[in-house]
Amino acid sequence: MSFLVVGYGQIGRELVRQLTERGDRVTVVKRSGMPQRRGAEVIQGDVQDALSELGSEGFDGVFNCMHAPYSARAWRDALIPREKQLLEWAGDVPVVFPESVYAWGAGAQELKEGEPVEPASPLGEVRAQLLRNREAYGGKTVSVVAADLIGPTASLAGAVFHQLVFDRVMKGRHPLGMGDVRAPRSITYIPDLVRGMMYAVENAHDLPSVVHAPAAGPVSQVELARAFARVASKPEPSGVFQIPWTVMKVTGLFSQTFRELHNQKYLWDSPQVLHAGVLADLPVTSLDAALVGCVSGREGASL
Repeated sequence: MSFLVVGYGQIGRELVRQLTERGDRVTVVKRSGMPQRRGAEVIQGDVQDALSELGSEGFDGVFNCMHAPYSARAWRDALIPREKQLLEWAGDVPVVFPESVYAWGAGAQELKEGEPVEPASPLGEVRAQLLRNREAYGGKTVSVVAADLIGPTASLAGAVFHQLVFDRVMKGRHPLGMGDVRAPRSITYIPDLVRGMMYAVENAHDLPSVVHAPAAGPVSQVELARAFARVASKPEPSGVFQIPWTVMKVTGLFSQTFRELHNQKYLWDSPQVLHAGVLADLPVTSLDAALVGCVSGREGASL
């Protein structure tokens, strides 16, 4: 089969790996170069320019993994017009998206498949608009909702637990957390998300427009830090230091990222559980196995 992958970040990289390893032909659109990979053709440049060189009829599916800096304005300015152009270009070819829980606002505390979208922050409003645009599109789209991401391809900038917990534990520093560090939280392992997206593109016409990615049982930030330390053979942390929201708010005066994180505090002061839906029968990686993958990915990246 032949697929178009837009974006080569923490999700796109794993997607290209899994697709090419099973023998699919992949065309990747990304802004900068990437290492050569058998079965993958790379078109370097912005997707708005790259689509003019391609015809959608040659693809069995499209995966839209493009992203933008962690800012509602950046998401609105960069993602909305590019997604609209991509959907118009795709025509009858199914398009699959990874999606966050932001569009569901406080409903994400116990999110079940099919719940109405009710954003509670600027970032959530942009995600809700993207979902509405996909629904209004005449073709078939599937948005695969994920919780906080971890995985061998995760980046410090794009995966909060890698930045606040894993990286610090590996360096012998105390892990950090936000909100209620003992509240249960769902975690999505990127390879599991990708397998869900691959299933979605192949079964798009039999699925609802929004599905939940496979995820293991929820854990608290404290439990996650201790499990990671055990798997990484590091000293067990005594706990997780909670970053005060007042610090986040003040830092947000100078940092767009911290300002947006402060706007999302409703997601951290309570549990955030992503309940299984129609993809519940897909394989899910256990927490320990996922953490082993995170350690291996970190070690591989440092070689």
